[in-house]
Amino acid sequence: MDGTNVITLEEAKEFLKVDFDNDDLIITNLIKAAVGIIEKKTSYMLYERNEISFVSNCDKIYKYPFSLSESEDNDNYTIIANRLYSSINIIGGIEYPTQGRGVELTLGYNDPSLIPSPLREACLRLITYWYDQREMQNHEFPSDVYMLIQPFIRDFTI
Repeated sequence: MDGTNVITLEEAKEFLKVDFDNDDLIITNLIKAAVGIIEKKTSYMLYERNEISFVSNCDKIYKYPFSLSESEDNDNYTIIANRLYSSINIIGGIEYPTQGRGVELTLGYNDPSLIPSPLREACLRLITYWYDQREMQNHEFPSDVYMLIQPFIRDFTI
């Protein structure tokens, strides 16, 4: 899976009002880049992927959404979620000598309809902005995109 599972080429072309195929590669690359930027800025994983996370007995996971992979014994774990992070309390897990316990997490949404609509809209607007400005050297982050993702950004400072 990749960013094109979040926003399809057809959705992006419809949003851009593009009815020709010459720019399909450009638009596909913009989709992947936009999804990546929104994920990085919010710590929301917009498409599903697996990742091994090395954690202590009780660790905070900042990527959303996540669940334990089906291969894990869910009886050995407790997940406590709140707005800033989810905490995972580990009893079992695979012990890695140099890195601690490894837990395989399934990150991201497996169904694009579950993605919060402001995050999808932010991706579409960012694609549009970059597509329209691709000849220019302006690297500002559009304020309307920031306004859409701002409620989803986690502030980790204490």
